[in-house]
Amino acid sequence: MDPKAVFGISININKGIIKELTFILYYM
Repeated sequence: MDPKAVFGISININKGIIKELTFILYYM
């Protein structure tokens, strides 16, 4: 696999996790 593609995927996953966390914090 292309390392750049893997890096991009990991960044997207991290952004998704941050969105989830902020969403949870906002609605607690």
